[in-house]
Amino acid sequence: MSGANIDQVFKSAAEAAHGELNRIMNEFELLRLRRERIEKVADALRPLVEAAQLSVSADAFAVPAPVQPEVPAATPAVQVAPAAPDGPFDALQRQISFALGRAAVA
Repeated sequence: MSGANIDQVFKSAAEAAHGELNRIMNEFELLRLRRERIEKVADALRPLVEAAQLSVSADAFAVPAPVQPEVPAATPAVQVAPAAPDGPFDALQRQISFALGRAAVA
């Protein structure tokens, strides 16, 4: 092989390695951003998880209420679903949206 061919082979290898390095760096940056978003969501959810753990531990010592048998009521032909109040999932979604920097949905 001549010197020019060897130089061309090394140049091609260096260009390929540089392209691969750029691809890896871009993917690394995307993963870093994703990790930051996940950490923000985890921080936003931490109070809810701690509250849930406290309520579960408090419920473990609570005396259960007596169970009363349910009497099936006559069901109307058309049932209307009640409007869903702001529940824990709405609060959870607002915290996730806040952590991600999005406007919370009211």
